[in-house]
Amino acid sequence: MHPKRWTRTEYHRLGELGLLGTDRWELLQGTIYQIPLPTPREATSIRRAMSALLTFGAEHIRVRLPIVLSSEDEPEPDIAITTNTADAYTEQHPGPEDIRLLVEVSSSTIQDDLTTKAGLYARAGIPEYWVLDVENRRLYVHRNPGSNGWGDIRNLAETESVTPLAAPQASIPVAILLG
Repeated sequence: MHPKRWTRTEYHRLGELGLLGTDRWELLQGTIYQIPLPTPREATSIRRAMSALLTFGAEHIRVRLPIVLSSEDEPEPDIAITTNTADAYTEQHPGPEDIRLLVEVSSSTIQDDLTTKAGLYARAGIPEYWVLDVENRRLYVHRNPGSNGWGDIRNLAETESVTPLAAPQASIPVAILLG
């Protein structure tokens, strides 16, 4: 017996038919996963990260909205910084070429964010991916993506700062992201 792998088309059809209910879901490698509600700590960190990333301009920040990576991948990262403004995505969600930075804020999903999603984002060529570990108060910065993973992964403490590749003028203290 083999599990069913879903395509984005089938996944969207399930949603249109109401079969996914009102819960939040994402499609990763052909598998549909329920997205857990953020804990209060995660929600606070998402808001703080969004505020810290305003250097990109609010019209380039997407919070908990889909991106398209392939016919079997439509994740919903906590924050996506896009090259275009929101109006550019009225007909389709942004793809890898539209992404400057992705951020996941994690506690219960930390292992999936550091393995499954990290691999998916690297293979898609996302230039930079951050995982904010709210429980251990760390920021994992992934850069130099490739088909075999990330060429550069940094583990930053809350006493350190990070400069986004796409905003070299910005220096963001990790403590600001964590609260």
